[in-house]
Amino acid sequence: APAENLRSRLRGVIAPTVTPFDEDGVISMPAVRQVVDFLAEAGVNGIIPADLIGEVLSLTLDERRAVLAESVQAAGGRMVVIALTADPSLQNAVDLARFAGKVGADIIKLSLPYPYTPSAASMLDIFRRIDDAADMPFLVESSDALAIPLEVIAALGERPNFVGLEEWGSDIGRMDRLFREFSDRLTILPSGETALLFLSLLGTPGLIAAEVNFAPRVMGEFLAA
Repeated sequence: APAENLRSRLRGVIAPTVTPFDEDGVISMPAVRQVVDFLAEAGVNGIIPADLIGEVLSLTLDERRAVLAESVQAAGGRMVVIALTADPSLQNAVDLARFAGKVGADIIKLSLPYPYTPSAASMLDIFRRIDDAADMPFLVESSDALAIPLEVIAALGERPNFVGLEEWGSDIGRMDRLFREFSDRLTILPSGETALLFLSLLGTPGLIAAEVNFAPRVMGEFLAA
């Protein structure tokens, strides 16, 4: 199954890529390609264009689409491309997810928009609607600011497209349970210092870190160690 194949590729170091602008504040597409080429040549396994570190909160929907499409082309199949679909509007999130499929992204990343914290039932409903509309492999982001309850993760586990979880919380007890209960079914990818250290010690196969943008080999050595 496509989702299973992608889950096996969801490993190694993954960069939420920086978004380069020119001096007029316009996104520089040649520089986007340079960033992707640099990461590919350094052996990076995946990228997340226009994520939080990539100025997502400052970009228009058209800019987000343009950066994603350019990044997919620049990657040229050399690494997994993960498309962030987060938006306060569910319809925009669905549109972004469908666009990601059209331009050839491999996986979509479902992330709830800050600063709202919906109920567990609402979270599940949002994730299910996007999955139903896009029908693509997806990973979900959880953080201290907006933690995804374990029962939501368990319920999503019934969906074949659910391949991974980005965890950048700092609750070690939660991470221990996450890894024990779900790592045979999902790729649990740490992000943020506490999760990076703890989940790497448990044996996570990959990580997501802003540092990959400028120190890809060092982060690869950290994960391997």
